[in-house]
Amino acid sequence: ALGAVARAPRPSGPAAAPRPPTAPAEETSDTLDTLDVAMKKHIAKALRATRGRIEGPRGTAAVLGINPHTLRSRMRKLGLDWSQFREG
Repeated sequence: ALGAVARAPRPSGPAAAPRPPTAPAEETSDTLDTLDVAMKKHIAKALRATRGRIEGPRGTAAVLGINPHTLRSRMRKLGLDWSQFREG
């Protein structure tokens, strides 16, 4: 018949059974931070590196590649105060 497509036989047996993914012991949910905690740490690290500067070409927003307004919003949500990263 025209248009018929031959299909390869499906493998069977133990080799064909999909294996469940295994996580390395150091990457279990017991040791991983929540996304909010990881984001807070990352933003804090960037704020330290930029000495608390939010805007400008050397500011935290530019370093992280996000809009300064978005950065301020996330900082409020995560309880980060930019002034604690300022020198002086």
